[in-house]
Amino acid sequence: MKKSLTLIFLLCIAGCSKQEVRPEALANRLKDADRVVVTNIFSQTSITLTGAEVSKVVQAIAAGKKAIGPPSCGPDFRFEFFKTAEHLGTVPICLNGFWIGDTTYDDPTGTLTALGERFREMDRSRSLP
Repeated sequence: MKKSLTLIFLLCIAGCSKQEVRPEALANRLKDADRVVVTNIFSQTSITLTGAEVSKVVQAIAAGKKAIGPPSCGPDFRFEFFKTAEHLGTVPICLNGFWIGDTTYDDPTGTLTALGERFREMDRSRSLP
């Protein structure tokens, strides 16, 4: 009996410690951000989003739906959220989704796709002679 109670206790601790962060909870933590620094992981170029664009990104994260199957892309961008000097969090992003830990979420709003395309256009225009 003692062994089975110990086993149940250990399973509960293991299961409880690996609790998944939901997109809504992450968005709630990021909602007070006043800016998002978006960095292209490969080119190390970055842009800063402020105002309504920050709100749209947070809304896209809140609307995230758990992806079914393997991700269709790997992280291309790093979105870092700040409120004044305080770093609120970092979210790896690709054109159509994002990661929270090891879990991939799709962006049904299209916001991340639009930002990724805008960023790539900016990169292309910088590389033109």
